[in-house]
Amino acid sequence: MKQRLFFSIALLLGGYASTIMGTNLVKNDTIVASSGKGEERNVMLNASDANKPREIQIGLPSEDVNVYENGLPAVYSSSVHKLAAHWRSDASLGEVGLMSPSESAIMTGNIAYSVNSFSKLGQKEFKGVLNYHTNHFGWHNFDLNVSGGVGDRWLYTASIYQNFDPGSFDPKFENFSDRTQLYRAGLTRLFDDNRGKLSVFYKFSKSSSLGSMVNAAPFIYVGDGSVKEIPGFKLGTSSYAPEGGRFQYMDIMDGQMKTGRFGDFIDNRAHEVALLFDYAFDNGWDWSVNAKYMDAPEANYVDFGGSTISEVAEGDGLLTSDGTAYAGLVDQIPYERYEGFHIGDTHTYSDNTTVTIEPQRVVKNKLNYAATLQMTYNLTRNMGLTADATVATRYPRINEYAGTGPTEEQYNRVTIPLLRGGVFYHNDWIDLTSMVTYISKSNNIDQQNVTNPGTTDSKTVLLIYNINTMILDFFDFHSHLYGESDISTQSAIIMNRFLAMLENGEFRENRDVTYYADKLCVTSKYLSEVSKKISGYAANYWINRYTTLDISRLLRDKSLTFVQISDMFGFSSPAYFSRYVQHNLGVKPTDYRG
Repeated sequence: MKQRLFFSIALLLGGYASTIMGTNLVKNDTIVASSGKGEERNVMLNASDANKPREIQIGLPSEDVNVYENGLPAVYSSSVHKLAAHWRSDASLGEVGLMSPSESAIMTGNIAYSVNSFSKLGQKEFKGVLNYHTNHFGWHNFDLNVSGGVGDRWLYTASIYQNFDPGSFDPKFENFSDRTQLYRAGLTRLFDDNRGKLSVFYKFSKSSSLGSMVNAAPFIYVGDGSVKEIPGFKLGTSSYAPEGGRFQYMDIMDGQMKTGRFGDFIDNRAHEVALLFDYAFDNGWDWSVNAKYMDAPEANYVDFGGSTISEVAEGDGLLTSDGTAYAGLVDQIPYERYEGFHIGDTHTYSDNTTVTIEPQRVVKNKLNYAATLQMTYNLTRNMGLTADATVATRYPRINEYAGTGPTEEQYNRVTIPLLRGGVFYHNDWIDLTSMVTYISKSNNIDQQNVTNPGTTDSKTVLLIYNINTMILDFFDFHSHLYGESDISTQSAIIMNRFLAMLENGEFRENRDVTYYADKLCVTSKYLSEVSKKISGYAANYWINRYTTLDISRLLRDKSLTFVQISDMFGFSSPAYFSRYVQHNLGVKPTDYRG
């Protein structure tokens, strides 16, 4: 019996990697900027390699940007500059694949499952690609890429992406729920003897996208877990966005009440210049350097969350757009709850703590590092052992200092170790991998808005805690049964974006498949079909799974009351929260905590 031992070590020092090593990928004679094996992995499948588990998030909160372009973050901070405003999976990309947790740790500093996309550079002959999508709501989407060569040493590529999406609602005050434009041009110089290349890209993005409030409608909660429509509002098609798109808001800079419209707060523009270089030296070294500069003069995102709908009379002081008194149903957030949420405010809470809101200077001069170790040992031709260990460290990200951010005393290093090991078996028709996974995260930072029941007191609290997860999993039975070619790149992207929204915690406020389908510009049925084909489970399974896991974690924190946890998830009442827990966890919240 022939046995083989494969051993590899990779080490990275630094914060964000701007220097990466790799090889070129050629697909259908088109050269693609790439920094890995050049294998496109399907979401949650691993048909190309049975020695690794499927590529899924494995028990940790999302780490900000999870989409990378040519090895670098597609945007620098998705909490400020939304990913969808600057990146889409379009014809300009030659490859869209997934990075395993180990690859992601080395490339990005995150132990998570991340998308890495690579640009088309061109080829010697002229090629053009045109994609067009539409639906019965009036959505029109097209993207065009042309590429080719000039002489023997120059390649070019240019692309246009246009999205005209009115959404499933008709807000009247804007023509489109999402209007996004992307323009890209690139030029590549090939070196002699196929030693490497130098590419320069320019990208311009312009995007306007309405917040999720225009994609929601009011309803009446019956009390048994079901809902019914309010007269005049059809669930899924009637929006309750303000008439004319105008609304009142408080400026957090000075605390003044002002009036604005949706369209004034949703524009995004960015310019990006990227440099891609790789060269093979005579001594066997293959160097790659990827760098980019982005200027985003406009990076806006507006979103609104509703409150309880109540009945008001003409004497309550609410006016319609023409100035007449309004009587009827209204969704109004109590101003007094948030009147102190602005810079310069000093507020004393009912527990006698006093807080002053003021800007804080943050200096980030710490060293982050990541390392990974992988090993595969063949016991037989078809069966063997596999294991890997990864550790990534980082200090808090800039967006984590917003609100009630960490103080200097709380400014601690975040450490994420991952250990996995198991057995694999593969033949011509099945790939099976069974793995035991342990992953933990120290000093995880989370912020929650909590209210004091029976009062108008509301404050943002900082939660810093450790996470430990142990998973025993069996998977990849269907790698060859479905076949890699049966899972399209578009389906993989949809599934990844769906899971990314869940990882970002959107299930706390939205547990309806329709919400995620609307965000992904697909129907609820199609999203569930994609989820079922890729993961074996429908979309609502993953929504409930993320919700119950998060609830069970919070229930173990005895410093939180059941009312606070219920409010975090937007349940209409503690009683409904209790029924949800009993239905999904099998016991009442009190019994689970006990």
